[in-house]
Amino acid sequence: MKTIISHQDNLSFLINAAKKNRIASAYLFTGRKGVGKFTVAKSFANTLTKNPMADIHIVAPTYTEDGEILTIEEAFEKGLNKRTKPVIRIEQIRDLDGFISRRPLGISNNYGFPSKNIVIIDDCQELKEDSMNALLKNLEEPGAHTVFILVASGKVSDTISSRCQVLNFSRLSKENLLEIAKINFLDINDNILNICDGSYGDAIAIKAVLEEVPEQIICSASTIPTKVIDCLQIARDISALSSSQQIVLMEYAVSMIWMTYFNMGFVTIFNDSINKLKSGMQSRLTLEALYLSLLNT
Repeated sequence: MKTIISHQDNLSFLINAAKKNRIASAYLFTGRKGVGKFTVAKSFANTLTKNPMADIHIVAPTYTEDGEILTIEEAFEKGLNKRTKPVIRIEQIRDLDGFISRRPLGISNNYGFPSKNIVIIDDCQELKEDSMNALLKNLEEPGAHTVFILVASGKVSDTISSRCQVLNFSRLSKENLLEIAKINFLDINDNILNICDGSYGDAIAIKAVLEEVPEQIICSASTIPTKVIDCLQIARDISALSSSQQIVLMEYAVSMIWMTYFNMGFVTIFNDSINKLKSGMQSRLTLEALYLSLLNT
């Protein structure tokens, strides 16, 4: 398997299973999004066949537009602004029938045993009910040549998990995050590390959001104002951002505030305001109240 940072217990378990040809018919990788589950799934799949282009089939949540099923990437490329969550549809599960019924095209895997057909289902917590029922039939009768690897960052039904070998993936340590970032030539600072909650995927997303926010707004959001007019200006600037940018910025500001002032009172006030923003409360009023309250703290 390729070099992977962290999750060594899970990696050792999977490698030993492959070496001894004791492969389960289905695995379920659980844990926080962005910690490397899908990366491990792809790497493990590559050890089970020498013909990955033909013998690995990946299923992920999709959108529909005018009757056409679109991946998340395809929807983005078409400029579609979808408000609903992408889901895994029954058509995607039915499309697996031909794949899992044939013999693998690879003759052997990396350890000399017969190749497998590998189905990776990413974000399987997004299975629609009819899709889940269709998948259950495949999990109950997978065939000798097929391995399912389900990847989940949310709740999966017991009927699915009970048919799988379950491996839990923990959050990444700060050291792991920095090592992965270095390998990928990504510069992430301590404040991003503090708020990404052990998820490299979130660290990338946070950095991307912050790069769209003017540096002056980031600085002012992370300082304690001394004048009422400054409080109102900061609130005005932040409320002009998108709601997702506001939340990321304020979470980043909490980390900067703590590392600058080491004042739990400030942190509590910020966190209360962030929760209000997440609940949909009017952002400008919420932010004005936040920064005005700091004047008296």
